[in-house]
Amino acid sequence: NRVEEIILGGGMMDGLWNELVSFIDLKGGVDYCLDRAAHHARQAHDIAQGLEVDADSREALAAAVQHVVRRRR
Repeated sequence: NRVEEIILGGGMMDGLWNELVSFIDLKGGVDYCLDRAAHHARQAHDIAQGLEVDADSREALAAAVQHVVRRRR
């Protein structure tokens, strides 16, 4: 298959990265990963609520998690 060709054939070095990302996006891979990241972010938020740290530290942790999850590529 084309993805295997690109990866195993050294296409990553030949500038075929955009083609690979487009294929993965077309097949729903990017959305799947974003959904999983959001799921893990919710879990991290829930865990952080139980930590015995000050509110500012908890808020900073939540902001860091949200930043990572919200950026798109």
